[in-house]
Amino acid sequence: MYVIVLLMIHLGQHKIASNQILYTDLQSCENNRSELMIHLEESKPDPNAVALSRCVLLQPTHSL
Repeated sequence: MYVIVLLMIHLGQHKIASNQILYTDLQSCENNRSELMIHLEESKPDPNAVALSRCVLLQPTHSL
């Protein structure tokens, strides 16, 4: 399963976040990540704010 991890940086402060959704495949994760990044870019508080993101594969070491 995959999750989207976000790193948002503004005025020397940072925030790490997720959209709290688990994806069963990388393509679904990447599609949603792209949409999320467009929204974040359009709504950032000023031009110097930065948002980075990545789809991360989670591999449980034991059964959930």
